[in-house]
Parts: sequence; C-alpha cells; structure tokens
Amino acid sequence: MEQISKAIVALQADLKPVEKNGVNPFFKNEYIKLPDLMISLQPLLTKHKLAVMHLTGNIDGISAIKVVLLHESGETIESDYQPLLLTKQDPQAQGSAITYARRYTLCAMLGIVADEDDDGHAGSNPSASSQTIEYPASDKQKNFLKQLLEQRGIITSEMAEYLADEYGIISGKPVSSADAKMIIEDLLNKKGQ
Repeated sequence: MEQISKAIVALQADLKPVEKNGVNPFFKNEYIKLPDLMISLQPLLTKHKLAVMHLTGNIDGISAIKVVLLHESGETIESDYQPLLLTKQDPQAQGSAITYARRYTLCAMLGIVADEDDDGHAGSNPSASSQTIEYPASDKQKNFLKQLLEQRGIITSEMAEYLADEYGIISGKPVSSADAKMIIEDLLNKKGQ
C-alpha cells in the first residue's frame, strides 16, 4: 500500500478546484458533472500512475457499484459495494443511478468535494415540499417535455439520465407537475439563448 498511498497524496497535492457546472434548480445546489470531473482528473491520474474503475455487482439481488483505484505497482484500494437504490427497474434508471454513484464514489475515494455542503440538512430534515402533495405531470406536460428534449438531441433512452444529471430528477420516479413546469420553463429559456 506504500506506492498507492504516495500516489494519492501527490495527486491530492496537485488537485485544483473543479468548477461546479451542474445546477439542480429544484434543490438550488451546484455539483460537478461526471464528464467534467473525469476530464479534470484524468491527467492527474495518469501523471501519478493511477487508474480508476467502477465495477457493478449486486448485494442480495440489489444492483450495486464499487470504485477501485489502481496503481501501476499493482496495489489497489477499493470501496465496498454501494447499493444502487432504484425506484424503477429499467435500463434508464440503472444508467442514471450508476452515473450518480460513479461521481460520488470517485469523489469520496479521492477526497474531492463535488456538491455544496448542506450541513446534513437534506438527510436529516424533511423539507416543506416533501410534506406537500405532489401531483404527477399531466400527459400534455410529459409530451411537451419529451418534444423539447428531442429538439435538444436527447433521445428517449437518454432522457431519464439527462433529467437526473441536469435537474436531479430521480430516475424511475414519476415527474411531478411542478417539476415538469420548472424543467419546461428552463428548457424554453435555454432555447432562446
């Protein structure tokens, strides 16, 4: 573990802040998108003779993922498998959950802050919105949202992942009417830019 430990310390010394370019309009927080995180990290991983892999598996029939950090010496550090908690069992929900988990497990392993610190509020305090009734998006809203996404070149199989990455919509969970309205407004505003 000596070689990989030295490499991680050197990598962390070279880390520069990564711009948080993803904005979740529903929770009003910023985060680092996975592709941008990897673009920022790849040269440092290479410089310090490190590579990263994410392996999928399952825990008692539940899909799971773990991160493995490899050093050219053959030394490795790996996390435990983390369950991918899906509300819907389909490929889109799985892909979205994997993308989300890859970002968090990689950041945790390398000591990178990927999101704004909410001081534990999201995990410990029910929000006012979670105590109100959420109505599902109407068919009209869903069709218009789909049309707007297709105009942006996002095909049907990529829509759940896009909504998760860009708007924090949990894949497999029905989009609420309020969320659909907010996303539609945001996409229409971007269309004019």
